[in-house]
Amino acid sequence: MKKLVISLLSMVCLIGMFMLGIYSHKVYLRVMPKPVLPKHDYALWKLINTNENGTLNLAKLGSQAWTKVCFLGPYNEDSAGLLGFDWNIKDYTKALRFDGHNVLIFASNEHVIDFIVQPRSHGDFAELSGTCLARENSTLVSSTQSHSYKHRN
Repeated sequence: MKKLVISLLSMVCLIGMFMLGIYSHKVYLRVMPKPVLPKHDYALWKLINTNENGTLNLAKLGSQAWTKVCFLGPYNEDSAGLLGFDWNIKDYTKALRFDGHNVLIFASNEHVIDFIVQPRSHGDFAELSGTCLARENSTLVSSTQSHSYKHRN
C-alpha cells in the first residue's frame, strides 16, 4: 500500500511538473517580443531580382532618414571607424566573422537608421567593403559574370 501511494504521488508530481513546463513556455512566448525583420531586407532582394539593366539604386530603399549607406564585407567589423561615430556591428550580428555575408548600413551623420545582413550569394557588395556612399550617389552597377556590385563612377 505504501509503494502504491508513493508511486501515485510521484506520478502526480511528474504530471504537475510537465503541466508547469507547458504553462511557463506559453507565458514566455507571450512575454518575449518577437524579432522584427527590417523591411529593407525584402526590398533589397526585390530590387536585385528586378534589376534588368545592371544598375541598383539603393536610394529607393527605406525612408528618407538615411543620408549615407556604408558597406562592411567579410571579416571587416570596424563599423565605428567607417561611420565616424560609436556604433558597433558586433553588438547586432556575428555574420561578418564568416565569408558568406555583407552588411549594408543605412545611417545619418549621427546614428544608424537600419542595416541589412545580405548573403553574398544573392548580391555581393564585398568590393565596396570599408566605403560609404552618399544617398544621392548610391547607384551601383553589377558585374556581368556574377551578382557582385561596385560603385558607378
